[in-house]
Amino acid sequence: MRIGGGRVDITPPFSVPYLGFEPRQALFRGVHDPLAARAVVVEGEGERVCLVGCDGLGFGRGILGPGRDFIAEAREAAARAAGLAADGVL
Repeated sequence: MRIGGGRVDITPPFSVPYLGFEPRQALFRGVHDPLAARAVVVEGEGERVCLVGCDGLGFGRGILGPGRDFIAEAREAAARAAGLAADGVL
């Protein structure tokens, strides 16, 4: 069995507006706690899977704009990086 993992900073830039319970017009002025995405890939007996976790309350499929699916694109990118099929990424 082989296991590998990684972490990347996903803290948004200060140019991103606040997202919360009510619309806000202000931009971020600082970072209290950086946000990260973490992944672990497990391989054994010819099978490989990848588990990805992100700091955040959730990601909508449409955050990249019309006609794009953020979740599908993120899953495909993780699958390419891990060398496995997209259905092996959770």
